[in-house]
Amino acid sequence: MDRHNSNPTRQTIWRCATLLLLLIAFALRLQALSLQDIWWDEARNIDVALRPFLAIPSAPELDIHPPIYFWLLHLWGRLMNLGNSAITNPASLNPPAVIAFSTRYLSLFAGVLSVALLHRLIKISAPRVINPAIAAFFAALIGALSPFWLAESQETRMYTLGFALFSAAAIAFIAAQRSTTSRTKYLALFAIGSAAALLVHYNAVFILVTWFVWWFVQSLLWPHPFKNRWHALKTLFLTGIGLTLLVLPITPIALRQIPGYENPNLTIPSWQSYLVQNWQAYLGGYPFTPDMFGVSQYLTATNWLWITACLLVLGLGLVIALSLAVSPMLRRSVVTVNVQSPRPQHTPLAFLFVWLFGGLALYYIAVLDRGAFNVRYSSFVTPALYAVLGIALAAFSKLGKIISIIVAVIIATGMGIASYVDLYDSRFAREDMSSTAAWLHENTSSNDLILVDQKYPFGFYHQRYAIDPLEPLTNEATNAGEAAARYLFVDANTIDQTLTEWAEDVERLFYVRWFESDTDPRRTVTFLLDGNGTRVGKKEFRGYSITWWDLDPPNQFQLASGLVAATHVFQPAVEVIAQSLLSDPVVAGSEAPIILRWRRIPTGFVNRELKARVSLHETNGASILSQDDRLLLNDRHLRTPEWTLDDQPLNVYELPIPADLAAGEYEVRLIIYDAETLEARTYFDIAGNPAGIEAKLGIVQIRK
Repeated sequence: MDRHNSNPTRQTIWRCATLLLLLIAFALRLQALSLQDIWWDEARNIDVALRPFLAIPSAPELDIHPPIYFWLLHLWGRLMNLGNSAITNPASLNPPAVIAFSTRYLSLFAGVLSVALLHRLIKISAPRVINPAIAAFFAALIGALSPFWLAESQETRMYTLGFALFSAAAIAFIAAQRSTTSRTKYLALFAIGSAAALLVHYNAVFILVTWFVWWFVQSLLWPHPFKNRWHALKTLFLTGIGLTLLVLPITPIALRQIPGYENPNLTIPSWQSYLVQNWQAYLGGYPFTPDMFGVSQYLTATNWLWITACLLVLGLGLVIALSLAVSPMLRRSVVTVNVQSPRPQHTPLAFLFVWLFGGLALYYIAVLDRGAFNVRYSSFVTPALYAVLGIALAAFSKLGKIISIIVAVIIATGMGIASYVDLYDSRFAREDMSSTAAWLHENTSSNDLILVDQKYPFGFYHQRYAIDPLEPLTNEATNAGEAAARYLFVDANTIDQTLTEWAEDVERLFYVRWFESDTDPRRTVTFLLDGNGTRVGKKEFRGYSITWWDLDPPNQFQLASGLVAATHVFQPAVEVIAQSLLSDPVVAGSEAPIILRWRRIPTGFVNRELKARVSLHETNGASILSQDDRLLLNDRHLRTPEWTLDDQPLNVYELPIPADLAAGEYEVRLIIYDAETLEARTYFDIAGNPAGIEAKLGIVQIRK
């Protein structure tokens, strides 16, 4: 029996308090569960999960995810009667709010389960020098109020399931280390839980590597005779083999997804920024800002985080001090009472530290290699973080219960405020697709065309919608008054043909864009629509904008009709191989389109991100009358260091012509420069000689 809580009445009180805490966690996660609209990640997950069961693993949308979560969501969707497909058969859709509530409920359930398992994890891993019931309650309190766990519990994603699986696997691992009679059973549960976590998200591998490294080191440092060391290593090896066999079936899927996955356009954070961003998110949630508390300039969220960090360090320091003070007595007690005790009692706390810091370190190494960073990707360390924080808070009870309560209130209050902000502060609300779609329903007709620059989640709010460019628009009879809508994937080499095919007979075209969209960074769509129609208006919503044009059919779109061969070389990086300048005069106050086709110099190299500046000058004049600066991007929107020798992207530039510019001839020039240092690249003339930094592209005529 626990020597800290041998009183049956006290045990009952703790159990009731824990049950109440779980009910609070459930109620908090149930609050406003369907308030936010379905957003991109959720819509993708739902779309894939509601496809035929056996079609899920081969879905191209599973770019970097194993299929287990999607299979589970598929079964959950069948249980909730959500149908077989969310996008390809929109007529069978439930209302978006029903879909959101039903699918998010799976994450909610896993989120509450994570809190319960976190409580159990501390009960069996808390150091002897503190009361495990207090530590477990504080850790569960942090998990219940965590704005980060709250946010993940209210989204149709796999992270809360991962938190629960890792917590369960850790419980089984620690139990196996302490057990002398049921070790095989616990190790089997550990292997199953670990494999399940890896089958839910590939980033679980970072945690599993740290666990097995810790286990290996612990086995080598085994305090018992040498023969036990080899037995421990054999057990480790066999458990690893069992785990590997469990995940082996998804190896072909993983080998298809992982090797090519990276985000080279991402700015990699420094390790200091990496740690700060994770700390802010895991304690303050996704919407963390210094002024989120809104109390005063002194009681800021940043100051609260610093206070929490200090309390964490002080609490852990107190645990270590108490452990050092009593360790000789505990050692004598262990030898006297149970010479077969399989593990030193301080190892579970060390295990939590290894889990926390090892997981963060390994994921950061992956960030440096692949350039894909988001705080949720490393969030499988959060059970360890909240566990360590709970242990630190419990240590303050050694200084007096009132001190422990005050410290817990400080941290819980901050997290509670952050959770409230996450739930109800409109500044941090998700994109408002429902209002965007409702406006379109009211202001468009069946003769109009809607183009959307993101696959998801438009199809959950508008039925006549097609993602596949070859897919016929559905429900034309049922939804005769609804405008046809399509997802528009922008390929600069074919975008003019696509627009001609889809909008040849359209009189009004509406273009919906996401606020963080990078699907058309070269602005080819608006360039073509402005050149072939009249821009009528623009409507802004939270997270989306709608721009629309009046067109005069039949519409024929051409991006670079006058594209001619050209040679403008900027050694040793890139060169222009074709260009298009308007031959007709451009009206002052409008824009002059300049289109350039680029490629890497075959014999050169480029290891820096480059920008191009197209500028307008008086003939033989030095002053810049107008300019358009843009990053050089290929057709996959990758920056110059990622270009291959086969890339020959078109880039569109729009020179604004001042309204007061006099009519006449003006010169268009081009400069290439380093995006970070702003150092210009040398221009080489057709004879291969250095010719300054500016290339003269040609002449444009300006008229009033």
